[in-house]
Amino acid sequence: MHGIELPLLRKNHYHKDKLGTVVGQLVFFGKEKSHFPKSKDQSQNRNTMLTDSKVNVKGKLAAHWACLMFLYLYADFFELKTPGEIEQVMNLKTPVGDVTPELLVIFSLILIVPSLMVLFSVLLKPKINKWFNLVVALIWSSMSVLIIAGELNDLGGWYTFYLLYQFVEVLVFGSIIWHAWNWPKD
Repeated sequence: MHGIELPLLRKNHYHKDKLGTVVGQLVFFGKEKSHFPKSKDQSQNRNTMLTDSKVNVKGKLAAHWACLMFLYLYADFFELKTPGEIEQVMNLKTPVGDVTPELLVIFSLILIVPSLMVLFSVLLKPKINKWFNLVVALIWSSMSVLIIAGELNDLGGWYTFYLLYQFVEVLVFGSIIWHAWNWPKD
Protein backbone atom coordinates (compact mmCIF):
# COMPACT_ATOMS: atom_id res chain seq x y z
CA MET A 1 0.00 0.00 0.00
CA HIS A 2 2.94 2.33 0.45
CA GLY A 3 3.47 3.66 -3.08
CA ILE A 4 2.39 0.37 -4.70
CA GLU A 5 -0.30 0.84 -7.32
CA LEU A 6 -2.63 -2.12 -7.54
CA PRO A 7 -4.65 -2.37 -10.78
CA LEU A 8 -7.73 -3.60 -8.92
CA LEU A 9 -7.85 -0.48 -6.76
CA ARG A 10 -7.89 2.07 -9.54
CA LYS A 11 -10.58 3.88 -11.48
CA ASN A 12 -10.08 5.71 -14.72
CA HIS A 13 -11.42 9.25 -14.91
CA TYR A 14 -11.55 11.01 -18.22
CA HIS A 15 -12.95 14.45 -18.75
CA LYS A 16 -12.49 17.51 -20.92
CA ASP A 17 -10.85 20.60 -19.55
CA LYS A 18 -11.91 24.18 -20.35
CA LEU A 19 -10.12 24.05 -23.70
CA GLY A 20 -11.77 20.78 -24.73
CA THR A 21 -8.64 18.69 -24.23
CA VAL A 22 -9.29 15.17 -23.03
CA VAL A 23 -7.60 14.64 -19.71
CA GLY A 24 -7.29 11.26 -18.07
CA GLN A 25 -6.45 10.46 -14.49
CA LEU A 26 -5.94 7.30 -12.52
CA VAL A 27 -7.12 7.41 -8.94
CA PHE A 28 -5.19 5.26 -6.47
CA PHE A 29 -6.45 5.39 -2.90
CA GLY A 30 -7.76 8.91 -3.50
CA LYS A 31 -4.51 10.13 -5.13
CA GLU A 32 -4.73 11.20 -8.73
CA LYS A 33 -2.08 10.36 -11.32
CA SER A 34 -2.36 11.86 -14.78
CA HIS A 35 -2.57 9.55 -17.81
CA PHE A 36 -1.59 12.28 -20.23
CA PRO A 37 1.17 14.85 -20.08
CA LYS A 38 0.01 18.08 -18.55
CA SER A 39 0.14 21.30 -20.46
CA LYS A 40 1.60 24.40 -18.84
CA ASP A 41 -1.90 25.55 -17.80
CA GLN A 42 -2.67 22.21 -16.18
CA SER A 43 0.59 21.88 -14.27
CA GLN A 44 -0.92 22.93 -10.94
CA ASN A 45 -3.29 20.69 -9.06
CA ARG A 46 -6.83 21.80 -9.86
CA ASN A 47 -8.09 20.75 -6.47
CA THR A 48 -5.89 23.29 -4.68
CA MET A 49 -6.28 26.25 -7.02
CA LEU A 50 -8.54 28.98 -5.72
CA THR A 51 -9.97 31.83 -7.70
CA ASP A 52 -8.74 35.24 -6.62
CA SER A 53 -11.74 37.41 -7.39
CA LYS A 54 -11.04 41.07 -7.95
CA VAL A 55 -12.80 43.32 -5.42
CA ASN A 56 -13.75 46.72 -6.74
CA VAL A 57 -13.01 49.93 -4.85
CA LYS A 58 -16.58 50.27 -3.61
CA GLY A 59 -16.43 46.84 -1.99
CA LYS A 60 -13.04 47.57 -0.44
CA LEU A 61 -14.25 50.86 1.02
CA ALA A 62 -17.42 49.27 2.41
CA ALA A 63 -15.32 46.51 4.00
CA HIS A 64 -13.05 49.11 5.59
CA TRP A 65 -15.99 51.00 7.11
CA ALA A 66 -17.50 47.73 8.37
CA CYS A 67 -14.12 46.89 9.93
CA LEU A 68 -14.12 50.27 11.69
CA MET A 69 -17.57 49.61 13.11
CA PHE A 70 -16.33 46.35 14.63
CA LEU A 71 -13.29 48.14 16.04
CA TYR A 72 -15.56 50.76 17.64
CA LEU A 73 -17.83 48.09 19.06
CA TYR A 74 -15.07 45.99 20.61
CA ALA A 75 -13.11 48.95 21.96
CA ASP A 76 -16.22 50.27 23.69
CA PHE A 77 -17.14 46.81 24.95
CA PHE A 78 -13.70 46.25 26.45
CA GLU A 79 -13.73 49.74 27.91
CA LEU A 80 -16.70 48.66 30.05
CA LYS A 81 -14.39 46.12 31.68
CA THR A 82 -11.99 48.76 33.02
CA PRO A 83 -12.18 49.76 36.70
CA GLY A 84 -14.84 52.35 37.46
CA GLU A 85 -16.30 52.45 33.96
CA ILE A 86 -19.59 50.73 34.84
CA GLU A 87 -20.03 53.14 37.75
CA GLN A 88 -19.44 56.11 35.42
CA VAL A 89 -22.04 54.76 33.01
CA MET A 90 -24.52 54.26 35.86
CA ASN A 91 -23.80 57.80 37.15
CA LEU A 92 -24.31 59.17 33.61
CA LYS A 93 -20.71 60.39 33.28
CA THR A 94 -18.63 60.47 30.07
CA PRO A 95 -15.07 61.63 29.37
CA VAL A 96 -16.53 64.90 28.05
CA GLY A 97 -19.00 65.55 30.87
CA ASP A 98 -22.39 64.51 32.13
CA VAL A 99 -24.70 62.54 29.86
CA THR A 100 -27.44 64.72 28.41
CA PRO A 101 -29.93 64.03 25.64
CA GLU A 102 -27.98 66.41 23.40
CA LEU A 103 -24.69 64.64 24.11
CA LEU A 104 -26.29 61.29 23.24
CA VAL A 105 -27.44 62.74 19.91
CA ILE A 106 -23.86 63.92 19.21
CA PHE A 107 -22.42 60.50 20.13
CA SER A 108 -25.08 58.86 17.95
CA LEU A 109 -24.19 61.03 14.95
CA ILE A 110 -20.51 60.22 15.43
CA LEU A 111 -21.33 56.51 15.09
CA ILE A 112 -24.16 56.77 12.55
CA VAL A 113 -21.91 58.37 9.92
CA PRO A 114 -19.39 55.46 9.70
CA SER A 115 -22.30 53.02 9.73
CA LEU A 116 -23.86 54.78 6.77
CA MET A 117 -20.50 54.92 5.01
CA VAL A 118 -20.70 51.14 4.55
CA LEU A 119 -23.87 51.70 2.52
CA PHE A 120 -22.76 54.92 0.81
CA SER A 121 -19.49 53.32 -0.30
CA VAL A 122 -21.49 50.79 -2.29
CA LEU A 123 -24.34 52.98 -3.57
CA LEU A 124 -22.82 56.36 -4.44
CA LYS A 125 -21.45 57.15 -7.89
CA PRO A 126 -17.64 56.95 -8.09
CA LYS A 127 -16.81 60.66 -8.21
CA ILE A 128 -18.92 61.69 -5.21
CA ASN A 129 -18.03 58.40 -3.47
CA LYS A 130 -14.32 59.18 -3.73
CA TRP A 131 -14.64 62.66 -2.23
CA PHE A 132 -17.19 61.66 0.39
CA ASN A 133 -14.89 58.86 1.61
CA LEU A 134 -11.88 61.19 1.64
CA VAL A 135 -13.63 63.92 3.64
CA VAL A 136 -15.33 61.64 6.17
CA ALA A 137 -12.20 59.49 6.67
CA LEU A 138 -10.05 62.59 7.23
CA ILE A 139 -12.47 64.04 9.80
CA TRP A 140 -12.99 60.77 11.65
CA SER A 141 -9.28 59.90 11.62
CA SER A 142 -8.52 63.28 13.16
CA MET A 143 -10.87 62.32 16.03
CA SER A 144 -8.87 59.11 16.50
CA VAL A 145 -5.62 61.08 16.53
CA LEU A 146 -7.04 63.43 19.19
CA ILE A 147 -8.08 60.42 21.29
CA ILE A 148 -4.57 58.97 20.94
CA ALA A 149 -3.05 62.27 22.05
CA GLY A 150 -5.36 62.37 25.07
CA GLU A 151 -4.69 58.77 26.09
CA LEU A 152 -0.88 58.71 25.70
CA ASN A 153 -0.48 59.64 29.36
CA ASP A 154 -2.09 56.28 30.29
CA LEU A 155 0.39 54.19 28.30
CA GLY A 156 0.92 50.95 30.20
CA GLY A 157 -2.29 51.46 32.18
CA TRP A 158 -5.83 50.24 31.73
CA TYR A 159 -6.38 52.14 28.49
CA THR A 160 -3.39 50.75 26.60
CA PHE A 161 -5.80 48.43 24.77
CA TYR A 162 -7.81 51.50 23.75
CA LEU A 163 -4.70 53.09 22.26
CA LEU A 164 -4.12 49.92 20.28
CA TYR A 165 -7.64 50.14 18.85
CA GLN A 166 -7.11 53.81 18.00
CA PHE A 167 -3.84 53.09 16.18
CA VAL A 168 -5.52 50.32 14.17
CA GLU A 169 -8.42 52.67 13.38
CA VAL A 170 -5.96 55.27 12.08
CA LEU A 171 -4.37 52.61 9.85
CA VAL A 172 -7.80 51.62 8.50
CA PHE A 173 -8.64 55.28 7.90
CA GLY A 174 -5.31 55.68 6.09
CA SER A 175 -6.21 52.73 3.88
CA ILE A 176 -9.64 54.23 3.15
CA ILE A 177 -7.98 57.51 2.17
CA TRP A 178 -5.43 55.70 -0.01
CA HIS A 179 -8.08 53.59 -1.81
CA ALA A 180 -10.36 56.58 -2.35
CA TRP A 181 -7.53 58.82 -3.56
CA ASN A 182 -6.21 56.14 -5.94
CA TRP A 183 -9.64 55.24 -7.33
CA PRO A 184 -9.02 53.76 -10.79
CA LYS A 185 -10.05 55.87 -13.76
CA ASP A 186 -12.03 54.37 -16.63
